[in-house]
Amino acid sequence: MKFMYGLFALLMTFCMVGTAQAARNVTTDDKVVEISTGSGKAPSADEARKAIRSGGIGKGWTAFDKGPGKVKLDLDVKGKYNVSVEVLYNSKTYTVKYLSSENMKFDQGKIHPKYAEWIGTLIKGINAEFGKL
Repeated sequence: MKFMYGLFALLMTFCMVGTAQAARNVTTDDKVVEISTGSGKAPSADEARKAIRSGGIGKGWTAFDKGPGKVKLDLDVKGKYNVSVEVLYNSKTYTVKYLSSENMKFDQGKIHPKYAEWIGTLIKGINAEFGKL
């Protein structure tokens, strides 16, 4: 029986090491997302801008227009963690690009695992807004 517990403990150790390694491998690669509207029609530039802004604001981000086809979004979490991204868009796709962060352990394109979670939530929010069009 002790052998089984030892084997289980060893297996769990390997699983945790693998999980920890995977968590450190989160990257800031650009996220390109195809736009899908509820109507099936391509959004106008203004509709796309509004959907991106509303999707971000709805998930706690602050939005700043940065010119045609470009919105900057900032996320402040508890005054401790900050992330800034730029969203470039056209009528077919939008791209979420990492700009900067604070206290996110950014190093040579790798970043804290929470970044992927927050970007995923942002993308879901934006997609929901496009779905309303």
